[in-house]
Amino acid sequence: MRMGELNGMTATVDAEQILYAGGSVRAGQRAARAGIAADKESLRAAQEETIFAVKRLFWRILLASATVSIQQDTLTSAEDHLLTIRTRYKEGLDSDLTVLRQEVEVAGTKPLLIRARNLLETGLTLLKMTLTMDVDHPLSISGDLSSPTEPLPPYEGLVGLALEHDAALQAARQRSLSAQHNVGVVRGTARPSLALFGRYEWQAQSPDFSPTADEKGESLAAGLRAYTPLFMGGSNLERIRQAELEYQKSVEQEKQAERSVRAALKTDYLDAQEALERAQSQNTAIAQARRALDAMEVRYRAGQASQLDLNDATLSLQRARLAHVLALSDYWTSVGAVEKTTGRHF
Repeated sequence: MRMGELNGMTATVDAEQILYAGGSVRAGQRAARAGIAADKESLRAAQEETIFAVKRLFWRILLASATVSIQQDTLTSAEDHLLTIRTRYKEGLDSDLTVLRQEVEVAGTKPLLIRARNLLETGLTLLKMTLTMDVDHPLSISGDLSSPTEPLPPYEGLVGLALEHDAALQAARQRSLSAQHNVGVVRGTARPSLALFGRYEWQAQSPDFSPTADEKGESLAAGLRAYTPLFMGGSNLERIRQAELEYQKSVEQEKQAERSVRAALKTDYLDAQEALERAQSQNTAIAQARRALDAMEVRYRAGQASQLDLNDATLSLQRARLAHVLALSDYWTSVGAVEKTTGRHF
């Protein structure tokens, strides 16, 4: 190539392919895949939590709706009793004080009905917010708090399902796996590396930027390049220790997540069992309270029972019905939590 011309030109292309990097490349790929999997599980956990929040609001709304119905029935019963007492007053069988007491009873029942209706509307508003709907948009739901037709599966069989499905636990496991692979990445940087390299270089010198054959030249080189970290001032060792500590921390977080899943599952399962027993016990109480109220109304009309006995019977029926629907709402809410943890529907 002729030298000393006015214009010099150079073009270089370098290529390198790592053949061995102490295992850091493969470990980095595995760590990245585990990290992506952890993010996906975290997203699934958020989605499942939102679904459960909607279900929980649904059962609360059904509870509020049932409470409205019960309070309305109680108010209607109190008003019917007031009509009966007024009739007996006109017949000279009851005093004006008895009429006044029953009017107070009716007035005291109305605020409970008003509050129940407000709780129903509040629940619907919260559901609209969860569903990202306009709070002023009309929304109605259908359904009732019915008793379960089949019992929950045995607790022992649900534990394995929960440990395999729970999204938060799976995310913790993937983060632990990612941290484990990250230790391999850091260790790989402290090991020797080997790479295949190639270099192509084109040079030319020409007075008019149009070099002829004798004014330009090319060169090509290829080979293996080895790199060995002989002394890094202890920085590599410190980075490895830090990565190992992060891995140990992630393992403890995984264990804590597993304990939390087990505890939550058992708590929700026991809550569901307890709520179901409460609901079943109130079935008999409701039937007995209805019979007692019917009998007390007959006895009151016959002058064989007092107004206090009549109102006590009405209150007993109201309490039994409220306890029943509250137990069913608690049951289905706890079942929903078990379903979220295990990924099964019961």
